[in-house]
Amino acid sequence: MKREHIVLKNRIKIISKYLIIIVLVIPLFNLIRTKTNHVSDLGENNVKTSITIKDKEYDINNLDKLYDENNELYGWIKIEGTNIDYPVMFKKQSDYYLSHNFYKEKNSAGSIFIDKYNIVEPRDTNLILYGHNMKDGTMFHDLINYKDYDYYTNHKYISFSNLTSDDNYEILAVFLSKVYNVDDDVFKFYKFYSAHNTESFNYYIDNVKALSLYDTGVTAEYGDELITLSTCEYSTENGRLVVVAKKI
Repeated sequence: MKREHIVLKNRIKIISKYLIIIVLVIPLFNLIRTKTNHVSDLGENNVKTSITIKDKEYDINNLDKLYDENNELYGWIKIEGTNIDYPVMFKKQSDYYLSHNFYKEKNSAGSIFIDKYNIVEPRDTNLILYGHNMKDGTMFHDLINYKDYDYYTNHKYISFSNLTSDDNYEILAVFLSKVYNVDDDVFKFYKFYSAHNTESFNYYIDNVKALSLYDTGVTAEYGDELITLSTCEYSTENGRLVVVAKKI
């Protein structure tokens, strides 16, 4: 009887130790998980960022000076009435500017940059531009507002200049998409760079028009130059908000 009492007492001690561990570890685990999730969001959501260009005299009219500071500058994008007013970077075969600013400093806001697989000279039919959707309203955050038709009607045009020309583009489609698996047999807007014939161009235009959230009344034809702007959109996993515009 005494032996059974001792065994029972030892079991109670062991169970008590496990309960104490559980009580202490679970809150700690949740704290770590919360911090980890917060950090994982910093790149696109929660960090307040400083202005990308430190010297405010630099803007769309000073591209030659900017190019002297960083020859990976391609141009400048601006949409009147929005916060989108930034240099556009291009580094072939690299996503470097996803996490670096114009001055090549590590920065979670990154830069606006052209798809690493694009060819810019001579330029592809369609240049794809990426930018983070930052909660502080910087970078490509304002693209999300294009979900609203009234917003689109007040912001139809995009200035996209480079060292040799000042160009304007008219938006022809706004749609939601996502980054798909490699083997998914679906239309992937981010795979269209250059149209080699009328059919391949029309295939792209027909698809983006079919996906568009509303009818802009604008289309394009083979020979037109396009830009496609893309940023993260969180209604679906790996979601993207996409704006397509043609040069006018």
